[in-house]
Amino acid sequence: MHIVLGFLTVVGIVWAAISFSAWRSTHSVVALLFTAAGVALAVWAARSLWRRDSFAAAQFLLFCSVVPVLVGGLWALNTESTTAWTVVAIFAVPVIACGVYLYRERTRPEVLPNVLLQWVQPGGVCELDGLQFAAQLVPPSSPAGVYELHIAVQSCVDAQRVLTVSLSGPPASRLRYRSRGTATVGAGEVGVFALPLSPVAGAGAPGTLHFAPHVSGDPGARIRYWRAQPYQRRIDPALTALLLVGGHLAWGGGWSVNVPASTAAEAPSGELPPDRWEVKWQPDPGLLASTRIR
Repeated sequence: MHIVLGFLTVVGIVWAAISFSAWRSTHSVVALLFTAAGVALAVWAARSLWRRDSFAAAQFLLFCSVVPVLVGGLWALNTESTTAWTVVAIFAVPVIACGVYLYRERTRPEVLPNVLLQWVQPGGVCELDGLQFAAQLVPPSSPAGVYELHIAVQSCVDAQRVLTVSLSGPPASRLRYRSRGTATVGAGEVGVFALPLSPVAGAGAPGTLHFAPHVSGDPGARIRYWRAQPYQRRIDPALTALLLVGGHLAWGGGWSVNVPASTAAEAPSGELPPDRWEVKWQPDPGLLASTRIR
């Protein structure tokens, strides 16, 4: 969604610029209407992006503003054009504003403890839409037991999030698992989402299990300011081949674990245990309120 909103912002700006430049002298009314429509699209997309993730929106707007400043600066130095200096001055405003905002966000002191970093190293944490994650495969406590995929989740926003994890890869003849699990994460909560897996006895190693998080929910203010590396979605091999035809090489991404073969003599009977969402840490109302007034 971030990519879509960013793309729409650029489309709106380009649409408005081309309409104003091409038609202002011959079709002033049409130019005004199309320019207004382009500006409206850009403002709506940028506002939506800001509400979803103000930090990412500021980075995007900073990049989009730096380019006109550089181009306008070179233009002004070579031609001493008043128009060029005007372009530089206009786009310098969002450059400065976004730069100051990003610096302040990077240096803001934390109010809530970073529980996830007490469990894993920073390199093992990734982030998606206000939630931070770390994952591991936990072996069964007994030979006849089931594995569990543990996803540690830390909320960084003052809003409820719905986490949906999709699993794919090994066929049902090798690995028993549910293709999807859902958990509700409260504002600022930290917990573990456990998804059971059961290798089929005698079928050999199931192989690679892929799993991907999807986060939904209303936008919320940021209440944890440390930012992990962005989660990179898995690129399907078919998409890799399609991009290669177009001259682009891209692969990888996503999460995956190798599930070993079952050591049980026979397959366990009955259904898999239910998915579990266990809250490990929860901010008290007073602490959460203190993050809202900063």
